[in-house]
Amino acid sequence: MNTAAAGFLALISIDEIYESIDDFYTSINDFYTSINDFYVSINEFAASINDFPSSIDELPFSWNHTK
Repeated sequence: MNTAAAGFLALISIDEIYESIDDFYTSINDFYTSINDFYVSINEFAASINDFPSSIDELPFSWNHTK
């Protein structure tokens, strides 16, 4: 194998290494994005609990049979 062919194959393998590193970082980024989405959903759930009526007087009329 001549030097040019060996150099070309080395460049191809280096490019594949960079692609695999890029794929690895992309998968880490996707993982952190999914964790962030999970925390956002927890935060939205907590906000919906805070919006829940704090007393029976705040419930809609059909739910409140004490009046």
